[in-house]
Amino acid sequence: MSRSKKRKKGTSQEAKLLASLLCIVIIVAAVCIVMSKNDKNNTGSSSSYISSAASVSGNKSPNISSETQASSNNTVTGNADVVSGTADIESSVSSSVVTDATLVFDDTAFVGNTPDSWNLILVNSTNKLDKDYVPELHTKKIYGVHAGGYQISSKIYDAYTAMVAAAKKDGVSLVACSVYRQYSSQERNYNNRVTKLMNEGMTREAAEAKAATVIARPGTSEHQTGMAVDFNPCTSSFENSTQYKWLSKNAEDYGFIQRYKAEKSSITGIIEEPWHYRYVGVEHAKAINDLGMCLEEYIDHLNKQ
Repeated sequence: MSRSKKRKKGTSQEAKLLASLLCIVIIVAAVCIVMSKNDKNNTGSSSSYISSAASVSGNKSPNISSETQASSNNTVTGNADVVSGTADIESSVSSSVVTDATLVFDDTAFVGNTPDSWNLILVNSTNKLDKDYVPELHTKKIYGVHAGGYQISSKIYDAYTAMVAAAKKDGVSLVACSVYRQYSSQERNYNNRVTKLMNEGMTREAAEAKAATVIARPGTSEHQTGMAVDFNPCTSSFENSTQYKWLSKNAEDYGFIQRYKAEKSSITGIIEEPWHYRYVGVEHAKAINDLGMCLEEYIDHLNKQ
């Protein structure tokens, strides 16, 4: 065979070898690309699953900071309400309540209609609670101005959260600043006010009487029932707020009434508190407002039926 033919044959074999190597490189590259895409899809699915699981199992509200969540198991002290227990903070509507805020809340299945019903419990200077009285509190705390959240009666949790959700839908933010208050907390607040008034020159007797018109004596506060809520700000300016306007129009649809009005102070013994709302049940809230009564008058009204 001539040298030229041998040279051509060698060149042809080299070309075939290079072509084979090129094909192998292309195939390997294609496999790597496919594997890379699968890894990304799997990672995305895992992230989505983790995110979904966190939103279901974690009780963190989007409106509550991580610092709030971290301190939800702590006790809030000072002049604020004493919040105890290890309940989670929850600011959304409970799953047992219809979350469509356009629907009127229905509590007819579990409220009572007689003067001695749990929802109509009367607490005032002549109807006192024992110092050991503690209501059944919901396992979740409601969102409020203090990081620890607030405990509320389990019996009115659904009504309260439904009302807050309805207000939010209307662009109104209802934020609690006081809900359940232990006897000892009420006692401390009352004594502090008495001391303050005495330091201003009042006798103890006069200071105690004056203090009781602003801060109920221990055992005579509705907050001990876990069914009374003060909304922020707890000042006379609340009467000019969008929150007050909304509550005046809609609170009764969720079973709440403004408990202490100026024109009823001689009966309730408490000054006007536009921020203080008490749960009594939808039917009773509407009746109380329609009759222009306070709770004391309404209880008397029912007793005469």
